Amino acid sequence: MILQQPIHVGGLSALNLHGLAHYLPLGGESRIHLWNHGRGLARLPAWVSSISLSQQFVFHRQQLFVQAIAGEGLAHLPTRVRDWTVTASSPERAILEVLSLVDDTPASFTHAVELFEGLSALRPALVQQLLEGCTSIKVKRLFLFLVTRQDAPWSRKVKINRVTLGQGKRQVTRGGRLDVRFSITVPEQFSVTRG
Repeated sequence: MILQQPIHVGGLSALNLHGLAHYLPLGGESRIHLWNHGRGLARLPAWVSSISLSQQFVFHRQQLFVQAIAGEGLAHLPTRVRDWTVTASSPERAILEVLSLVDDTPASFTHAVELFEGLSALRPALVQQLLEGCTSIKVKRLFLFLVTRQDAPWSRKVKINRVTLGQGKRQVTRGGRLDVRFSITVPEQFSVTRG
């Protein structure tokens, strides 16, 4: 049975469900990241707060993708309760959600890089679709920066020229160095000197 809700487990929590988190949380995950992939849902349903759990739900309202692809990159993962499944982001979508939460500290950027490095087998067609439908310039530029840095075989099939990257520079990391190709600031240890 699939519970149809306009929310799903996403970001780091989805990567954990797929077994792709860089660090395994000791004692289980303390925060469960939920994302809105429907229209009009401004907050979590009231019944969620009535459940007594040791985990805290973190609800992200940001519409990261255009409505036409809002349901793309979602997977129905089995639970340990009867034949129920939970809707979660695929690794391709989850890493984009993680990148949307990167703040201006080097530690946040480093964690995202470590997560990205563990994604050695993403599906290029889905990545392409999600990048083209992503509404965040920062997320797209950061993802493409990481793709070119990692140079995994799947990444060579991503058509960067089809992704709208906007104009101007974006500060991703405070005190970082500008990556000229994608016009974002990155921590110095991740910058590439181009000659």
